[in-house]
Amino acid sequence: MPKRKTTFNPEWTKEYGFISKSRKDDCHAYCTLCRCDVDVSSKGKGALDRHASTDKHKSNNQSAGTSSLFSFFREATSPQDDKISAAELCKVYHTVKHHQSYRSVDCGIKVDREIYNDSTIAKGVTCGKAKAKALCENILAPYSIHAHVDYIKENELHYSLATDASNKGTTKCFPIVLRYFHFVEGVQNALLNFYSDSNETSEAITNQLLAKLELSGLDLQKMSAYTADNARVNYGKHNSVYQKLKLAQNEVLAANCLAHILHNATRYAAGNMDLDIENVVLKVYSHFSISASRTAQLREFCDFVEVDECNLLRHVITRWLSLLPSINRLLKCWKPLTSYFQSLGDEECPKILWKCFAEDRTEVSEMYLLFLSHILKAKSFSITSVFKVMTELKAKKYVSERFDFSENSFHSKMSKLSLTTAVSFEEYSDAVQACKLKNIDMDGLYEEYSMVEAVLSSPEMEGCHSEERYLKLFSKADVPLVNLRKVSTYIFSIPCSNAHTERVFSMMTTA
Repeated sequence: MPKRKTTFNPEWTKEYGFISKSRKDDCHAYCTLCRCDVDVSSKGKGALDRHASTDKHKSNNQSAGTSSLFSFFREATSPQDDKISAAELCKVYHTVKHHQSYRSVDCGIKVDREIYNDSTIAKGVTCGKAKAKALCENILAPYSIHAHVDYIKENELHYSLATDASNKGTTKCFPIVLRYFHFVEGVQNALLNFYSDSNETSEAITNQLLAKLELSGLDLQKMSAYTADNARVNYGKHNSVYQKLKLAQNEVLAANCLAHILHNATRYAAGNMDLDIENVVLKVYSHFSISASRTAQLREFCDFVEVDECNLLRHVITRWLSLLPSINRLLKCWKPLTSYFQSLGDEECPKILWKCFAEDRTEVSEMYLLFLSHILKAKSFSITSVFKVMTELKAKKYVSERFDFSENSFHSKMSKLSLTTAVSFEEYSDAVQACKLKNIDMDGLYEEYSMVEAVLSSPEMEGCHSEERYLKLFSKADVPLVNLRKVSTYIFSIPCSNAHTERVFSMMTTA
């Protein structure tokens, strides 16, 4: 007989002032100091005692106590104090942006104090590890999130959510990335939340997404799409995250990672070339990463051909975004690499690399790399350009099995909203209706479209992609273009890939 699980008891909040009811489920309590859920299903109050004894909780509890005392005894701030606070925040922001440790902040401030010894601001700045951590977690991070969330709320914008899972040591991490369209700055991608959870079921992921969304105060009905990798847990037909989200918001779209499909198609095609580029990238990196003497020899060739030192990038096959940077770095170091491997000769050079760097093959190999670099690169990739990009690859069986090329498909209709090609208002309005947008005045949209139709063919619009065209219309229009704004906020909130979520993990590896 299974053991009965312990559920959260509201009476515990009287004894443990730092906990509250968790939004996750009844078997968890939420620690307000550590901002995490504590599993009480098996240990009950014992789990809370164990959590309270952890170093992380003790540190957060001490920081909270110091903050309370400081706010009680604090004097009224002066303009000079405000400048000092701004300097401290600037230092912490710079540290986080460049993935440095909190300890380095205090060290840097002490150096600044000696260099700028005549500055009253430099003398007043103090920022140790604990303070830097508190400023980042309690001021900078919330401000970053609120700035995006408040803009969405104020303008009643559509938005989409993207997530992914990856192991950081023994912890399973889930970033939640928010995407929306800013009427001045264009498409915005922001980290809305970041949590860890060992449970990777569709139900657990859905509950976490809805809980974090409720915590942010965003309207669920304004959620346009859900994006993740193309795994069954995310987009399965019956028991997936997407199907569960549709129960809460029926109009949410499944914005599969199309860039991943394109990448896999390119990778498959590249595998049929005479030269396996991905294997070459991996082999070149491994050749130098295991030997300091080989790296030193390559450095000599770099000096000889006057190329900056060659730091090759490691491509991880499960992280598809790493292939393009690895290829570009290989091209940057092409001359010294060619000289190095040719100096080894046929006997000492690994066979697969000799096939790439031999004198009679090097030009062809470089062209392969340049071609793949061009194919994998995209300046702007929005829902309005997806159909055109995919149509160019329609002949590929791999792509045909994973994308709907019919004229009545959603992506085909979205392509009519790009404003990059001339379409009639009937085609444009048909695409708008396919979006199932509410509160669109079709008569008003007709008037707005008639006003801007002539501008779309002007010279200043030449070469502009879809997002830039909408931004220019909004900046130059004498009237608000209310209905066109509603259309743009919807179409540009829909992502075409999960790249920005993947970037979070890339940044974690460099931290």
